[in-house]
Amino acid sequence: MNVKDKIKKESIFYIVIGIADGIVTALLFTTGHILHGNGSISLNMAFRISLGAALPSVFTFFVAEYTERRKNLMHVAKELNLSSSLYLLNTKLGKEVFYRSIALTVLGVSSGFTGAMIPLSISSLIPAISWLPILVSIVILGFFGFALSLYIHGNTLLWIASMITIGILFAFLGNTLNII
Repeated sequence: MNVKDKIKKESIFYIVIGIADGIVTALLFTTGHILHGNGSISLNMAFRISLGAALPSVFTFFVAEYTERRKNLMHVAKELNLSSSLYLLNTKLGKEVFYRSIALTVLGVSSGFTGAMIPLSISSLIPAISWLPILVSIVILGFFGFALSLYIHGNTLLWIASMITIGILFAFLGNTLNII
């Protein structure tokens, strides 16, 4: 696998994970309101909830990505018998680790925002069918279960069922907690 293919595959992973994270967070925050409130969410509220769902992921995505990349760089330095495992951090490669981690963080966080915004905007654009954003969220999660199964060469039906189950669980929790 060449570098471009690896970057492309890595980017797709962050898009899928970001969108899935945004969807389950939106389900958790809004299902109770959608089912028991007035049934819809305004576009302004959808934007604010999506932003609130995405922003905490900045920390999570960056720490996870940078830690993994830096660990790999330290392993390479050790394998090369460099006198200090910190040597590679001061090179162009070290800077690339940092910048690539930032780029993937931005990709994951913006995907999380989009993932939350999709069902919430459906709620504001089609308020007459109050349960539609919940159904759309669960269907999208099922689709991402399919995509993840291809990504990791896993059992397709198991991944689809797992992601749908997670969507239903978060909708149930959101309905029970009734956060907004």
